[in-house]
Amino acid sequence: TSIASLFSIGADEDVAEGSQVAYGFADVSALDALGLQSQGAAVTFTSDGQKLTAVADGRTVLTVTIDAATGNWSADLSDQFDHVGPQLPGVENTDLVAAGGSLAGLDLSGVLTATDYDGDTVIGAASGSFVLTIEDDVPVALVQPTPITATLEEDDMTGVAGGDLSVGNNEDGSTDF
Repeated sequence: TSIASLFSIGADEDVAEGSQVAYGFADVSALDALGLQSQGAAVTFTSDGQKLTAVADGRTVLTVTIDAATGNWSADLSDQFDHVGPQLPGVENTDLVAAGGSLAGLDLSGVLTATDYDGDTVIGAASGSFVLTIEDDVPVALVQPTPITATLEEDDMTGVAGGDLSVGNNEDGSTDF
């Protein structure tokens, strides 16, 4: 998909040459104020104009890339964002831990740019028009796990000195786990 659908370029598009519009990101440092976290560390945002990167404690958490010529975009979630919780078992919620509460999604609309043929740039698309919803990952029980079994022998109990309440008759010299 393309962010081109979020902008109307108008008369300054060079029809003879084909579209000469460039898409990308503006300064994204204002996103830091959202107060998002990853593993309890603050997430900070940077951009080189085409690639937005979210980092926490030196770990890349998220990368969003926009192709300047087409506006096509891709996102790569490399690490976790902290989600509010606890949730009901098995519920994959989307509410992110944020300054002053929670955030339902990461709205990047305000940091998008479109630049027309003669260099005019608009910063920001309509609020809520480019939102990344990040679903929490939750543990699940395996359907067919490898069984874990163990045998505990009463004859391995060593009494009070070993932290047991009884002493066993250890005829084979074995010990418990």
